[in-house]
Amino acid sequence: MNKKIFTGVTLAISLALFPSFSNANQLEQKSNTQIVENNYVTELQDGRIEAIQNPEDKLETNEKDNFLAAMNFNKDEISLMSDQEKNEIISEGGIKVNTNTENYEESYTDLEGKNHSIDNSNKSEIEQIKQNDLKSLGIPQNKSLMGSDGKGIFKGSGSLIYIGKTANAKEFKYSYRTNFSWSALPIIATTDRVGMAWQSGVTGVGSKGVFQPVNGFKSIDESSVYGVHAKFKTLTSGGSGYLASEIRIPVSLKGTTGLFASAYTHPYSDVPGSATIGPVSIVFSELGDKFSWKNSFIIGSTS
Repeated sequence: MNKKIFTGVTLAISLALFPSFSNANQLEQKSNTQIVENNYVTELQDGRIEAIQNPEDKLETNEKDNFLAAMNFNKDEISLMSDQEKNEIISEGGIKVNTNTENYEESYTDLEGKNHSIDNSNKSEIEQIKQNDLKSLGIPQNKSLMGSDGKGIFKGSGSLIYIGKTANAKEFKYSYRTNFSWSALPIIATTDRVGMAWQSGVTGVGSKGVFQPVNGFKSIDESSVYGVHAKFKTLTSGGSGYLASEIRIPVSLKGTTGLFASAYTHPYSDVPGSATIGPVSIVFSELGDKFSWKNSFIIGSTS
């Protein structure tokens, strides 16, 4: 049964069916087409939403949001996206796939280089260590940076978009994404880092991302076969950004669990640190606050 998509303003629905093929082209078969204002939102046979090229010239803001909602993004996720990110996702198309967040950890690396995992039982103790370090660094000590309960000024999350198969139909194509946002002034503006790491047996073929409103990434390091990390300068008034990597996964792994790790660090100084990346593992060494988590999904899933 064909799935119907309902978006903000739907003027017409038409059905477009094409002959089936025995290769990957079968996935391009049209299932449902809707008109949102003057632009088409088309669902393909495999559940993906067909891309619209140059959406910045063709879609109004509400139309972009409707398009992303058709891709399974919720209102909160859409509200945190910059216009640049919306345009990028719409121009690639696809369908957002459900993921589970696992092993979420907030931690702090102190001046001695020791990493402290933070939970309810030791928050006060770690906070005191942090305040002592901030005093040693000459940094104001009256601001709370991050909170895993959503009450801090930093938020991070992972998401996944299925974007189709390769031309030979031997690999699935996914976009692994890590989003982050600052709702207010960070305690200190330094060079932050965000990164992702994936399991062995899959292939990264390119990464991109940005931190807005005014700063782009200083660099994206794709030297590891297991992951990627990017550097950028934080602002003194908040901001948001994302890191996205296209990943190829053999079709032979369909039905098994896919996994990728996300990590973020906000250093308290500009002393350079390192990134250690392995299968589904990424560790930053800088002094400061860190967040990390894993995102799991079923390979081959389109919902």
